[in-house]
Amino acid sequence: MTHFTPSPPYALAYPPSMHPLRTVLSLTAGAALLLGAAGCGEDTSTGATDEPSGSSSASPTSDPSADALPSCESVWVEGADLPKAYDGCAADGTTVPVEIVECSSGQRIVTYDDHYWALRGHRIGHAPAGLDEDKAYARVLYSCRA
Repeated sequence: MTHFTPSPPYALAYPPSMHPLRTVLSLTAGAALLLGAAGCGEDTSTGATDEPSGSSSASPTSDPSADALPSCESVWVEGADLPKAYDGCAADGTTVPVEIVECSSGQRIVTYDDHYWALRGHRIGHAPAGLDEDKAYARVLYSCRA
């Protein structure tokens, strides 16, 4: 069995402490730790409108109880904290149900309008180009499903 031995220029370009694979693994582990720390103390109780979802956007539904919900515009503000008791919001007089991404750790990422995400009780992230295009959300999602 032969083993791959890097050529001398490669060996000199990356000292053992800065090997590219080690850097990638360190960053991945760091992201997983950050996601885990962000979820500490998260309220895992769910509202009746929670819907596990792999999709990224909910369609509003007509509902007279929409008046009792906060406006989506007032809840989903980049950098603000998503309320721990978040059970949906209202847009244009209709209820927008909660969208959940289930994590392997039991945590739950809440998404809204294909542009926002957060854990309940934690800071809201914003993806101007959409969740599918956002690198920060992709890292969180990768850690969530690892």
